[in-house]
Amino acid sequence: MDFDREKVKDFVKGTLGCGCPDELFENIEARLADETEGFDREYLIGGRLLVRLVEGSSKQSLLKTLPMLVADGYEAREKRSLNRFRLVVFSDEPQETESAIEPLFVRLSQVDDRVHLHVLSSDKKRPAL
Repeated sequence: MDFDREKVKDFVKGTLGCGCPDELFENIEARLADETEGFDREYLIGGRLLVRLVEGSSKQSLLKTLPMLVADGYEAREKRSLNRFRLVVFSDEPQETESAIEPLFVRLSQVDDRVHLHVLSSDKKRPAL
């Protein structure tokens, strides 16, 4: 799958604020998810960081799918022995969406200091596949 490695690196380091070393971005795998997975695309960076993007979900649908998204990302992180999992949600109403889903997110049993939730505006620049 073709993608711009520099854009992925800029997005993860700049937009998400990841402090990963530059060398980590020399090895990036990207894939589009199938419709049953609940997210849209995934980046595996340097064999250490898993980033999954969810595009344009409503607050109501996220309240239903967030537990599955977090559990699945956590399981993938553990199974692959990764350091971090970042779930990125794009929303037309990022502040309202974050306010609605953050309380649920922090109560999920899989959330630890290596699972992160980012809620960004739908118009935020993201790496394209």
